[in-house]
Amino acid sequence: MPERFDELPRSLFTLFQIMTGDDWGNVAQDVMEHKPWAWLFFIAYILMSTFVALNLFIAVVVNAMHENEPSAAELQT
Repeated sequence: MPERFDELPRSLFTLFQIMTGDDWGNVAQDVMEHKPWAWLFFIAYILMSTFVALNLFIAVVVNAMHENEPSAAELQT
C-alpha cells in the first residue's frame, strides 16, 4: 500500500489513524486486498496500542492519587 505507507510521516499518520480507530476498517480492507493475512497485524496493533494507552491513563490517575496522599510529616502533626 504505497499510498498509505510509502513515506515515514504518512506511515506514522496511518498508524495513528489505526490506533485511534478512525476509519481503520477501510485501511485494513485496502491492505488485505493485497495481503490477506494483514488482519493479524491490525488486530495485534490495535490490542497493543489500546493496552499502552490504557496503561498511560491509569498511570496518570495513580500518580494524581499518590500526590494527594498526606506525607508522614503531615500525618504526625
